Amino acid sequence: MPPKVTRPEGYAGLMERMAKTLGLDIMREAEALGLSEADIERLMHRCAGCSEPEDCSHRLAAPGERPLPPRYCPNRKLLLFLTAQNRSDDS
Repeated sequence: MPPKVTRPEGYAGLMERMAKTLGLDIMREAEALGLSEADIERLMHRCAGCSEPEDCSHRLAAPGERPLPPRYCPNRKLLLFLTAQNRSDDS
């Protein structure tokens, strides 16, 4: 069962939206990696503290786009890792 997390104040769900755009279920992926609720909440805090949430939101809202996490994304490395893992699992 995916972990239950408390969404931090100011978190707009952009990390989960980006993950979904990449074809990931971030909670399932976190569970598979053995991440705790505290780990996920830290990722959400990092997202909430991003300097470019408006740009990220616009990228996610662009029709037909499947954007990669932008360079400024504080969770970029993890999201790209999970995307690569997901693709290798599909092979």
